[in-house]
Amino acid sequence: MPAAERGPLEVRSSLASRREARMFFGFHDGVLVALHAIIKKTQKTPAEDPAQARQRLKELQSWPRKTRT
Repeated sequence: MPAAERGPLEVRSSLASRREARMFFGFHDGVLVALHAIIKKTQKTPAEDPAQARQRLKELQSWPRKTRT
């Protein structure tokens, strides 16, 4: 499946403060776009964060694509 058709990609990072950072990315028209980022304060990732990234990616994918010349 091409990257443009996948859901958001997630990058995880451990911070010095013993917390975790999460960044969600997606592709639109061949460009990598940051969709959402959080710093986790609890062990479980709130369901609304990945859902928000999915919604933003869906909105991006509804935008008209540029024609390449």
